[in-house]
Amino acid sequence: MSQIWTSVKERLREEMEKQSYKTWIENTLAAINEDDLIIYCDNEYQRDWLEKQYIDLIFHTVKVITGQTYEIYFEVKSKDSLIGSVDDMDTLRKKVTDLEKSMKALEERLRRLEGTGSSTH
Repeated sequence: MSQIWTSVKERLREEMEKQSYKTWIENTLAAINEDDLIIYCDNEYQRDWLEKQYIDLIFHTVKVITGQTYEIYFEVKSKDSLIGSVDDMDTLRKKVTDLEKSMKALEERLRRLEGTGSSTH
């Protein structure tokens, strides 16, 4: 999802006035749930404005980018929400991958050490 919303935002940045983009779109996050695209806003005012002023532009931009039609919904991000920035999620995925590699290397090293120890007894 992060790549789709990133692509949509890049297209919107090209089509909108710079200040409008920065004010209304730049800090949004989004998620796809089957046929629904949920856009997360910082507050109710932003949510209402996007819904009234930009829903058609967002709908058509998403359709151009994905080739699919999604129902568009706007929600306010909660402080306790698990949704983070795309960069945070990408960083977390990289850390998990790095930890998995480290675990495999340690497991291999342990197997070698156990193999060395068993041959000396």
